[in-house]
Amino acid sequence: MDITNEQFITCLRSALNHLYDPDQLRHNPLTILFGLAGRVDASSALQKILLEAIEELKPGDHEPEQASGWQIYGVLFFRYVRGYAREAIANQLGISDRQLSREQRAALETLALCLWRRYRLVSSQQDVSSAVPPRGAAPALADSPAAGESSWIEALPAEKPSSWKSVLVSVLDLLGPLIRQHEVTVWYEPDGNLPDLIVPLVALRHSLLNILGLIIPLAKGGELILTPTVEGQVLAIKAEVPLLVPASSSFLPSHPNIEVARHLIERAGGNLTISSGAVNFSLPTLAQIPILVIDDNADILQLFQRYAQGSRYAVTGVQQPAVAYTLIEAIRPRVIVMDVMMPDLDGWDLLTQLRQDHRFQDTTIIVCSILPQEELARSLGANGFLQKPVLPQDFLKELDLQIDASVDNP
Repeated sequence: MDITNEQFITCLRSALNHLYDPDQLRHNPLTILFGLAGRVDASSALQKILLEAIEELKPGDHEPEQASGWQIYGVLFFRYVRGYAREAIANQLGISDRQLSREQRAALETLALCLWRRYRLVSSQQDVSSAVPPRGAAPALADSPAAGESSWIEALPAEKPSSWKSVLVSVLDLLGPLIRQHEVTVWYEPDGNLPDLIVPLVALRHSLLNILGLIIPLAKGGELILTPTVEGQVLAIKAEVPLLVPASSSFLPSHPNIEVARHLIERAGGNLTISSGAVNFSLPTLAQIPILVIDDNADILQLFQRYAQGSRYAVTGVQQPAVAYTLIEAIRPRVIVMDVMMPDLDGWDLLTQLRQDHRFQDTTIIVCSILPQEELARSLGANGFLQKPVLPQDFLKELDLQIDASVDNP
């Protein structure tokens, strides 16, 4: 059918609002329009298309900050890529809520036009609505690619590190109809203290879908127990069917999905083994670097914590400079990022105090201010400087720079 510009924008807005929800993306009509229907990685492929399209709208460094291109990119980035609330976006961009509504509409139309032209959607003859799978239907398990057709695995994006807990919960939600059909009771305890993984989300998700989709029918009427444990820098997830006592260690029937799952996990630096009645996933964990951010603005603290999600950094925020010393002692941050315009204690005074305290003389400090005072900051002992508003890539780049410098010059 023909799709109008307004219908396309509606589909695009829905996809962006669910940018990190694979199930919603899989059912979005854009998968049909972009030729992704039927692909096992349709949701991740659509996510990648949208993220790359937004990034392509980013103006060059030569463009002034007041240029409309930066406004369009900023709205799309903060609203959909980072998922900030309206008030936080308006504050970050320095605009009113009413202006934000206008800018968001303009940004959506700009992005829609770019995608429309790229995929030549002048007149789509395919009936999108009829091709969308019904909501609530059991997800189709990924079939193994035929020989010579496994390139989709190698092309999976190297996404941010994964929280295994959220991935596992979403996988079990998708497999809910299959679990209920076979009357299987699933037991697992998502320990909140377990570390995140270096494994790309798509690789972990599809590997779990493939394997658990095969195990669940074997556990018919019984139990499936998922047990996570940590040994060093490795997280082991054991999927076990207690009542299943096979004659050999290979309790799973030969199936191409097993090789797909193994390929995905091995690609991410882990391994998958099958033993008597159980499947074991061994996955590399993410060792995070502690960062302390001192800023009286709670939105800024939340902003930087969002920036660090999925990275090698664990950001702790504090609004009261007076308690900064206690937190520094508690978490031993590798880097302190601090504002200088705070009501309770002037940031310049705090910087001077930290540099005069022998315990913190070697701690890396980055001054973050709305004022262009880099020279002053460095003269008082700061190692780096960030000027607000701070984009995520600038925040992470500066942290990388300081951490790498501290490794080179211990």
